[in-house]
Amino acid sequence: MRPLSSLPDPTRPARRAARRAALRAGGVWDRIAERFNGLGLNENTILLGFAVAIGVAGGLGAVVFYSLIDLAFWILYLTPAVYLTQSGILAYRPLLTGIGLTLAWAIMKGPGRGHEGLNVPDIQRAVAREGGRVPPRPAL
Repeated sequence: MRPLSSLPDPTRPARRAARRAALRAGGVWDRIAERFNGLGLNENTILLGFAVAIGVAGGLGAVVFYSLIDLAFWILYLTPAVYLTQSGILAYRPLLTGIGLTLAWAIMKGPGRGHEGLNVPDIQRAVAREGGRVPPRPAL
C-alpha cells in the first residue's frame, strides 16, 4: 500500500480554479472601488445611496415574493378548479395540503435538522452575545 503523501491530490484542480476565480474577482472589485472612490463623494452621500439601493432591492424582493405567492395560488388552486370535477376538487385540495405538509416535514427533518427557524429575538441574541454569528442552517 502506498503512503498517503504520494497519492495525487484530487482537489488540486478545483482549489487552483477557485484561487484563480478569487484573484480575478478581486481585480474586478479593485477596479470598481477605484472608480467609486474617484467620484469624490462624502460619507453621508455614500451611506444614503446604499440605503436607497437596499430599500429598493427589499421592496422589489417583496413584490416578487407576493407575485410568486399569486402564481402558486393560480397554478395549484385555481387552474385545477377549471379541469377537475367537483368531486375531483374535493379530493385534490386535501391531497395537496397533505403533500405540502409532508414536504415541509421533510425539509425540517433534513436540511432544517429539526430547528424551528430563527425569529427576531434569536437574531438579536446572536448579534449582542455571539458576535453576529447566525447559524446558517435554520436561516436558509
